[in-house]
Amino acid sequence: MNTDPCLVGFFPESLMEACQQEFRRETQERNLVVHLWCRSYFGWRWAALCLLGLAVGACVAHPTGSQRFEYFRIQMGTRVQIILYADSEELARQAATAAFERIQNLDEILTDYNPESELMRLCREASRRPVPVSGDLLSVLDRSLGVSRITDGAFDVTVGPLVALWREARRTKRLPERRLLA
Repeated sequence: MNTDPCLVGFFPESLMEACQQEFRRETQERNLVVHLWCRSYFGWRWAALCLLGLAVGACVAHPTGSQRFEYFRIQMGTRVQIILYADSEELARQAATAAFERIQNLDEILTDYNPESELMRLCREASRRPVPVSGDLLSVLDRSLGVSRITDGAFDVTVGPLVALWREARRTKRLPERRLLA
């Protein structure tokens, strides 16, 4: 019996393909609901966390002697819960710590709250010169464009400036100018 924690890549291909097929079916049935969900402020974060959770959960076996362990943290602006099965608390803690560290690492790369993140550096400099990016950022951008295609643009990876505009409106308690929303 293998008791090593299973660590997977960001989005395994087979999982992504299954999600795309299901997403297409759901989109055809409930396009408005999918559109509203994808346009929501936390849509991409929820999608990333859900897929990460599914990927981790899919690779964890549930042998008879295993115990259930739950871990919680606030990360990426939301409550992250990890449920896993392991033969010992130490093994479970190691696996949960590795997963939380991976989420933290991705947040440091992908956040638009930190002007020094890799994503924000790309946004700032890409119009002036080529910008090298990590495999993680490239993967997320590639997948984001794929999700945008299969949702006919309902998921829009370029929504950042609009999000920043509404953040400023919330901070100043003033609605954005109409011309800026066009």
